[in-house]
Amino acid sequence: MKTFIYASLIGFGLVSLSLANVPDTTQHTVHMLGADISTITGSGIMYRAIRGNYGFKVSGYLIAFSKSDENDYNLGAAVQRTIITKPLTRLYFFLAGYYGGKKTENYRYRRFNGGLGFGAELRAFQAVKNEDTIFFIEVGEKYLRTRQERLSSGDVKPSSGYTPCFTAGLGIEF
Repeated sequence: MKTFIYASLIGFGLVSLSLANVPDTTQHTVHMLGADISTITGSGIMYRAIRGNYGFKVSGYLIAFSKSDENDYNLGAAVQRTIITKPLTRLYFFLAGYYGGKKTENYRYRRFNGGLGFGAELRAFQAVKNEDTIFFIEVGEKYLRTRQERLSSGDVKPSSGYTPCFTAGLGIEF
């Protein structure tokens, strides 16, 4: 799997160097709302804004059960730098981070990661005038730190390490 991630990163890099970058001369901000599933920037409801060649994305969710003490949450963010812009696609580098956790009756889990990688956006179809449906994927490498705590005894099991990451999502750009 690690070989696949490195090959993908190198492939994206070579493609980005061989294609001409179309400079974005617009100075207005382009927004996107949607949902994503991610192991690096958090999963859930997503918002992304792009101005010029730079973008910023946040995503996350919170699930809390009122009748029990259980909850699940995450929040992530990414800064994006456009490599290539074409009419139907956009390739970009990203630097991202994420914090999440889950609490059950017996355990509390906490996760934090930071990493970088490449992403691609594909315009699927135009939903309404000046609004496009965008499908996006991201691959990269992250440093993940987890902490599992048993609430009854206070035992703590921390772990950390580098691991591949992946994101897939869909949104409406306006």
